[in-house]
Amino acid sequence: MMNSEPKRLCGRYLAENKDDFLKAYHIVVDVKETDKSYIMQLVEFNSRYSASHISLLFSKSKRVVLSKKKGGFAIRSWSDDSFTFYPFQAGTPYYFEKLPGTGGKEEHTVQEVKPIQDDCLECESKDCAYNRDGICRFSKVFDRGPSITEEDGCTEFVIRHTY
Repeated sequence: MMNSEPKRLCGRYLAENKDDFLKAYHIVVDVKETDKSYIMQLVEFNSRYSASHISLLFSKSKRVVLSKKKGGFAIRSWSDDSFTFYPFQAGTPYYFEKLPGTGGKEEHTVQEVKPIQDDCLECESKDCAYNRDGICRFSKVFDRGPSITEEDGCTEFVIRHTY
């Protein structure tokens, strides 16, 4: 039986161009796709001139939430765990490939959040660095609960890296 729902983006992705030193760039982002948005966190960014739209996108924060409803950005997921990102729908689109060993193969979504203890929550995002054995440990690190919205789910999500 085929699963009709498309696989969501989740993991660490690389966009790279080495054609010409003036047009060269190296961009690494962590991406989590929810029902209503894309959450992107800039990990590495090296460019002389060509990746100005990416630079502008992350100019105020290393983390952005792009609403699927509002538009302004074009993202196309491909079947091989890669995607094309066209920031501000201007300039040149960027092709991102998933880095090996990042993110899971299955879909991870934030479901209903239930308190386990006074400061711990149940969590189903197995790729999140704060999730240990199904329990969110965010509040143990930051002395506050994670920000969870109806639209984006848990906005504190950070990819757990396995080396």
